[in-house]
Amino acid sequence: MPLDTHMHVDAATSTDPDLAIDAKGLTKVYRGQGKSQDKLALDHIDLQIPRGSLFGLLGPNGAGKSTFINILAGLVTKTSGSARIWGYDVTDNPRMAKASIGVVPQELNIDPFFTPEEMLDVQAGLYGVPKGERRTKEILDMIGLQISVMLMRAPCRAACAVVF
Repeated sequence: MPLDTHMHVDAATSTDPDLAIDAKGLTKVYRGQGKSQDKLALDHIDLQIPRGSLFGLLGPNGAGKSTFINILAGLVTKTSGSARIWGYDVTDNPRMAKASIGVVPQELNIDPFFTPEEMLDVQAGLYGVPKGERRTKEILDMIGLQISVMLMRAPCRAACAVVF
């Protein structure tokens, strides 16, 4: 059965880029410290992923999959080459590039002793949201977690995964 792309076609405009992801010559070298050698993680990667595609990165440990994704997400700085997400260069326009991608880590990377309010505050800080513009209480109220924060100071567990 063919994939129904009707909704995607209606949403596209003539100004939308044809490529969701466009990497050209993307290279990452992790510099060795002390006597350790440099580590080439990405070696001039060229990858174009068309708008509307579903894709995955497969390869053995150390192949550069996480490095590639982390460069796109703005978590790792590339050594050379270019990478664009929806036409936004990850170096020249990092804010829009980051806003155009979502990364779901393989492992949970939260502090289990943080309350949901503290977790949202940390995330907002990581994304550079000024304290006066944060909507932490509004978000917690929306998903019904405010009472547990105020009354019990409950540690953040699976509920935080819903928020992110």
